[in-house]
Amino acid sequence: MTNQGRIQGTDGIRGKVGLSDYPAFKGLSPLQVFLDRGILTEQFFELYCYCHVSLGIERETIKPGEEIILGWDPRDKDEIFWKASGRGIRKAGCSATTVGIQPTPAIPLIMLYLGAAGAFSITASHNPSDQNGIKVFLRDTALKPFIIDDQRLTEKIGQTDFSKIESLPLTGSERDGSSETRELFTNFCLDPRNSWAQENTDFSRHHLIVDCANGSYSGLAADIFRRLGVGVVEEWNNSLENGVNKNSGVADLDGIRFISEEMAFSPDGRFFHHPAIRRLFEVGREKRGRILEKGFRVSGAFFDADGDRFFHGEFFPFSDGIHILSGDETAFLQGKFLLQKDPTAKRKYIYVSTVESDLNASREALAIGFSPVTTPVGDKWILLHGNLIQLVRDAKRLMGSARPNDRLQCTRFMKEAEEYVKSVEADSEMVTDLVQRFERFRRSLSSTPDGTTKEVEGKEETVFCIGSEESGHTVTQGYLTDSNQREISCFIGNGLKSAINTLTAAEILYGQELMEDYYARLLQPFPTGFKQTLYVFYINRDLFTFDSPVYQETERTARGAVRKIFPTPVKIQRVVMPQEKDMLYLNILDQEKRTVATLFVRNSGTEDKIGVSLRSGNDESIQMTSIGLEVQRSLIQLMKDRNKPEGEAETIAIGAISQGEGDTRWRGDIPSSVSPDRLLLEMGPKQGLIHGTSPHLQLTELGQWYHHLLKTKP
Repeated sequence: MTNQGRIQGTDGIRGKVGLSDYPAFKGLSPLQVFLDRGILTEQFFELYCYCHVSLGIERETIKPGEEIILGWDPRDKDEIFWKASGRGIRKAGCSATTVGIQPTPAIPLIMLYLGAAGAFSITASHNPSDQNGIKVFLRDTALKPFIIDDQRLTEKIGQTDFSKIESLPLTGSERDGSSETRELFTNFCLDPRNSWAQENTDFSRHHLIVDCANGSYSGLAADIFRRLGVGVVEEWNNSLENGVNKNSGVADLDGIRFISEEMAFSPDGRFFHHPAIRRLFEVGREKRGRILEKGFRVSGAFFDADGDRFFHGEFFPFSDGIHILSGDETAFLQGKFLLQKDPTAKRKYIYVSTVESDLNASREALAIGFSPVTTPVGDKWILLHGNLIQLVRDAKRLMGSARPNDRLQCTRFMKEAEEYVKSVEADSEMVTDLVQRFERFRRSLSSTPDGTTKEVEGKEETVFCIGSEESGHTVTQGYLTDSNQREISCFIGNGLKSAINTLTAAEILYGQELMEDYYARLLQPFPTGFKQTLYVFYINRDLFTFDSPVYQETERTARGAVRKIFPTPVKIQRVVMPQEKDMLYLNILDQEKRTVATLFVRNSGTEDKIGVSLRSGNDESIQMTSIGLEVQRSLIQLMKDRNKPEGEAETIAIGAISQGEGDTRWRGDIPSSVSPDRLLLEMGPKQGLIHGTSPHLQLTELGQWYHHLLKTKP
């Protein structure tokens, strides 16, 4: 198996889907179909869920007969893949509580509420609608599996004969929990502890465009915004019958900071077919007078199909355009609100971001009082920090009122949690066991006579404030009363909570300021730096692993480009992150050993691509772009797989476009399994090989270079 001995990506497993009875799959196991053909069949979904549950039973983290939550997003129109997943759960000996089409964050929430033994979300998140996948949530914490967990499950799947599973009886029961889940999630989002809205928070002057990406928030998010008092709410891209994430949601907004009129209304514009963007323009222009005179706000909340990602869009009346706030900007805004809301002394506020985030976000976070932490890509690492920092905080509070022996036990819990936060090989079983043991210990303690606890004098309290991915995953602490009437805290990536928190933070922090100041602070909550990611699609990802020949050649190319292009002498430092060992990460340091830029290369955990990510201050943007282009060209030569249907189609299209054929004849020449529209999107805006729109397509400079390479090295 590749990818450190696991078949999973950054967050569960995703890929194109197909049916197991397809003639080309005859004689192949579900695992072989996925590994050899890149296709997830309904049999694979059944196998994956069966193996996860049965492995939990074997390792005694799940008991036979316990409840497992199963929800999904709208892309499974024929109800094939979630039903197969349910069979896997029930054949393994557990009961399936099916909650229907729900936002992914609602699924671990109902798991925590009911005390269920685990949860699956059947979704491919922001990926195109021809793909699907499985996200896994673990009991008691809502953590996602770590690398060790993925390796165990991968090994279990490899050892399991699906033909023996097919004939197993459905020993577990099934029940419908959809209405219960929808009600719980709605109440959770409306709870002032989670929405942060105060009694006097006024959203009445907001006109909000809600873009549901034709996904799980359709018919839900807009209603919650209205119930929070948002003045006018319009719901767009809310059809469960249309393809998810197409011309909608956050998937089309990655890397976009500003959308001009031309980008939205020119036939050649990138967002010409994005109805929510165009509607945001229309409303902004219509309300422009009220914005300028009375402080009216026209903004957009953009989600992905399963609802755990969010970008904020704001119509800017002075330049007649839309500013996009990614996960970096919205998280910083929310974090600043939390910091100012509770600026208590002796508190260490943790601000967690991944390597993909803007370098200036961490720098500015440090400057205003946060303790920044950087993790590999994936909100699983943010969730780990949230759960364990909360445990340390609770243990410190208990020490103020505990007996001497119990104080010693608190110290042990704190030390164990802090070790797991720093661990290079986090293990969800051990982390969950720690959380369970601490919860039992806390319930057993005799509290102070009035039932309260107090902090230990002189001890600094560590507080998880916010965790963020640039892609729009944002995690803040949530509060929930479970079915046993216990108050619990939870850490779940929740796009709707992030959207509500962003509106609340902006209104409370800046709502009373002059209009110019409001927009200045909202649209640039910190001085943004330079960030860019250059992609290479349709690759042989097995070639790029830690210290492989391609890895080493990529590092040589990057180091050579830095030395050649950077204007001043710098030191290049390779950083190996054990949690994601296959990522090539280079720190570029000045003479005072301060980080001035970073470059990292990693296989995508969700799509068939590899990315060259560049982060620096704005003064270094030109140099970093040049360096990135050199690395991108090297990866094109080293990693493109033209034997894949998409790789073959790309080669055909480039040849035809180079001859001025636009996109007419070659559409009929490419493999039937390839979507021409998706191919053009990935060749154009996402990869930079072509520009223009149909039928007036042309090769870019990079595209011309690649066409020449194809001719000289067929």
